Amino acid sequence: MSSIATFYVLPDSKRAEFTEAHRTEKAVTYKRTLFGRKKVTTGERFLWEYLDSATANKTDFPFSGFAFIDYFFTFATSTLPKDLETALFGAALNEHYYSISSDLAATFAEYLQTHPAEEAALSALAAEHNPDDTEYSQTLRETHDFVLRWFGSIAPGRFGVLHITF
Repeated sequence: MSSIATFYVLPDSKRAEFTEAHRTEKAVTYKRTLFGRKKVTTGERFLWEYLDSATANKTDFPFSGFAFIDYFFTFATSTLPKDLETALFGAALNEHYYSISSDLAATFAEYLQTHPAEEAALSALAAEHNPDDTEYSQTLRETHDFVLRWFGSIAPGRFGVLHITF
């Protein structure tokens, strides 16, 4: 099983369009019928298709999305102040998408800047989550730097969208 993380930055002028694309997102389900299962498709297009067409500012995470999940959702969030943790989970549209305002991005960038991960803690996390990969702690360090840069790239008048696939 693999995971991919993709990071988008859009102008605030596209917020309503983004919200509508999320509301009408394509969904594929399967319905039981008398003769088996029937594929049922609703919606116009997948949200990632909208995002790909709506922005020129798309960045694919250079490592497995699981490194991002391990670093950000397991490691970094374990020390977040309660208000920042609440804001992060409030930004979740569902289990795959997060919509990050420029204010929230600035707060995260400041937090990550002032709370850098200690090497020993990253090594312990790497040993726990990926013990066979001797370079995983370096991947987690680079993930910290990547996330810090991405949050920093969400200037006022813009918002970010994080897309995680499993």
